[in-house]
Amino acid sequence: MNAVIIFNLGSPDKMESIEPFLYNLFADSKIFKIPGGELVSRPLAKIISKIRKKTAAKFYESVGGVSPLLKITQAQASALENMLQKDMPCKVYVAMRYWHPLIEDIIDEIIASNYERIVLLPLYPHYSEATTGSFFERFREVAGMKKLDLSKISYVKSYQTNGHYISAMMDKLLDTIKKNNIKLADDTALIFSAHSLPQFMVKQNDPYPQHINETYVALESKIAHHLSAAVPVTLAFQSRMRPFQWLKPSIIDAVKELARKGTKNIIVLPVSFVADNIETVYELGVTVKQAALKARIQNYYLVECVNDNPKFIKCLSEMALRVVR
Repeated sequence: MNAVIIFNLGSPDKMESIEPFLYNLFADSKIFKIPGGELVSRPLAKIISKIRKKTAAKFYESVGGVSPLLKITQAQASALENMLQKDMPCKVYVAMRYWHPLIEDIIDEIIASNYERIVLLPLYPHYSEATTGSFFERFREVAGMKKLDLSKISYVKSYQTNGHYISAMMDKLLDTIKKNNIKLADDTALIFSAHSLPQFMVKQNDPYPQHINETYVALESKIAHHLSAAVPVTLAFQSRMRPFQWLKPSIIDAVKELARKGTKNIIVLPVSFVADNIETVYELGVTVKQAALKARIQNYYLVECVNDNPKFIKCLSEMALRVVR
């Protein structure tokens, strides 16, 4: 019997959870490297989370008070367990990095069950020390404190060019085009939107930008094969936070540049998110859309994330089986 743990960033489960969620995020030294260590980072994270809570609360209120991330992740876990059971006995757990269910919420059951293998399977297709690396480190830390045999752990690091993952995104894109009767004319453009990364991490040779580019190439090739008309594709980045320098171009800058060139219709496809969350539903669905309309883009279409698309679940199943076997 094996355990498979799928993990993501996490999100507040109610409005009161916003501040502690933000604190956990900003206190992570993998993301925010501050001289002085925890003596400085934890008090600073407390201050930042209090300041950003008011802004974040407006985002969550606009989508009904809670992100859809956890509900979608639980659906992904259920679908994955059903698929994996055909090839190996297993139980699939959900763990989040910054809010419940946390690693601490599931570790005792995992230890008590005495699984043969424990697979850590990220819901981040692209490896970064800030995301997958941070979770791996935290899991080893918690597991070590609980005396779990760390040799049982198998790691899936990334799957940025997995054919099932690429096909799942392609399915979502084609569904959006069909549902909205989008005419792929010269004035229509496609933006691949990926979560940004601080430049200081890029300089430390974090593989994330390379992984994103590999997805871009694989998906662009698929699009050229499936679409009847040539559609220009731009890669852009979202979710930047001050004061760091981040990967460019930002998605809003990309939208403005396309508008300047005469583009009238924009289709945005999230490529680094596999479950809809506040950054897709609100940032892309509201903030970027407003910027696009203000820049005189006539039609703005947002493609939903792969969520529990069967092809994406097949991708996760394939990656889990690969490291176990």
